[in-house]
Amino acid sequence: GRLYDRVENTLVMPDVFVNAKGEVRVDQGDIPELRVSQKYVEMAKDHELDKETRDFAADRVRRAREFREALIRRKETMVEIAEAAIGHQPGFLERGAAGLKKLTMSEVAKEVKCTVANVSRAAARKYVKTPRGTVPLRKFFVLVDQEPIEKLRELLAARPADKHVSDIVIAEEMTKAGYKMARRTVAKYRVKLGY
Repeated sequence: GRLYDRVENTLVMPDVFVNAKGEVRVDQGDIPELRVSQKYVEMAKDHELDKETRDFAADRVRRAREFREALIRRKETMVEIAEAAIGHQPGFLERGAAGLKKLTMSEVAKEVKCTVANVSRAAARKYVKTPRGTVPLRKFFVLVDQEPIEKLRELLAARPADKHVSDIVIAEEMTKAGYKMARRTVAKYRVKLGY
């Protein structure tokens, strides 16, 4: 059957690990410890060498140190962004998707004192291993609270598939359940949820 199988399984390796207490750890296991070559440091100081060679060696030492510092800053920024995003979403660790609250990248950027672009890059293609499974880091950034949407999903899933119920009736049931939702909002999410 493998000859006809078109589904490719993608292995996801988490970059961030979160325990049940919400403590964050970033995996940097694949990044080796970088050190500046002592040979180049010595060459930059060796006055027996010509000035052009010393300048070349000094430039390479400076660039290597800058690169190393940039990697360290990148890791620190990644940890800060992950801690901020996950710290704002403790409900996810308790209740899953229903516990997600509104959180934008700009809110995290202000907290971490970086740009929205930095937050976006840090969250791109990064995965978080949580007690609730491995999820994309971007999942923690949501434009609307997810609890009402999950409640709507429950209401719709509880209905028989062969009986259609109007959006107004569902909106009234959502209001009775404590989630005030307009008919148009019910219609929009009904389509998104596939009901």
